[in-house]
Amino acid sequence: MRARLYQGRHCAFDLPIILGTVLRPAFFGHLGDVLRLQRLRRDYPENGEILFYEFSEGDKRLQVMGSLNLDADTAYPTGADALVMAFQGRSDIDRYALPFVERLRPKRVLLDHYDDAFPPMSADVDTRAFVRAVRERYGIPCAAMVRGEAVEI
Repeated sequence: MRARLYQGRHCAFDLPIILGTVLRPAFFGHLGDVLRLQRLRRDYPENGEILFYEFSEGDKRLQVMGSLNLDADTAYPTGADALVMAFQGRSDIDRYALPFVERLRPKRVLLDHYDDAFPPMSADVDTRAFVRAVRERYGIPCAAMVRGEAVEI
């Protein structure tokens, strides 16, 4: 198996998701964690660490987005057998994520990171509208990955 790394970008949070996060009751229960995270974000801003991965074996290719964004100056390969997309961080995520599918044109889309992994900074994300949109607009199979279930590519 071969692995190739490309520059990625972190998801660009929008104001509604930020406000929705800080106004949730769970936010106040973790205020110390939030303040610590804010200090870390200030002290350690994104510095090009987000990566986009492509794994290949024979004629099969699997791409994995480290976060839900792409670098504008990077030429990404298209047409992979499967693309794993991190699906978190926007109030308009269904609309925001579609251009990445269009740009990369994978044969299949698998969603991950749609769970509440880092409360109170994250939340469970409903993937059904996006799954439906990818299938209807591009004719590409799309599904949310499920913990413990294997996906054959």
